[in-house]
Amino acid sequence: MLALVALVALAALGIMFFNDQNAMLTLIAPYCGDGKCISAMNENEYTCPKDCCGTCGDGKCITGCGENIKTCLKDCPPICGNNICEPYENPNNCKQDCCGTCGDGKCKGYNCGENPQTCPADCGTVCGNGICEKGENPQICAADCKWQKCGDGICTSGDGGPEKCPQDCLNVCGDGICQNNSHENSRTCPQDCPRG
Repeated sequence: MLALVALVALAALGIMFFNDQNAMLTLIAPYCGDGKCISAMNENEYTCPKDCCGTCGDGKCITGCGENIKTCLKDCPPICGNNICEPYENPNNCKQDCCGTCGDGKCKGYNCGENPQTCPADCGTVCGNGICEKGENPQICAADCKWQKCGDGICTSGDGGPEKCPQDCLNVCGDGICQNNSHENSRTCPQDCPRG
């Protein structure tokens, strides 16, 4: 038994010796590239990828060997619930990663349940509800705004001035109202503030 241990120790050093028939024997020590990943020799996917990486499909996602969701989906599937909408994830199979929440500034649409009715903060207003709302005007949503002059971005006499239509008429030169608080005067806005 001791002789066998000595042979293994000599083999680890790559030493040659002769047997009793005077034949030269060389014992080969384990080495990187021998097809065996030997952790006792500090072999791992970084120090000896030839022996330790395995192959795609072996059930181990070894990122040090270049495996990832794109190179080896079998070993590295997407992880639903990590707040990252990864390749192969979508609103149908992982809403929590791919949909976000109402108010995040992204209208994710039907599969995520966001639309102007359920999430106006992300998806805008509802054209066709009969109310000319913020962001709508006769050009964008004639169904809601065609009968209303206020909201078209132009301050006209039919708007009723800044009190009734501030989005069009607040502090606007040409609204027919001389607004002293907005620095209108006969020099800066003669159409609203005639000399007199």
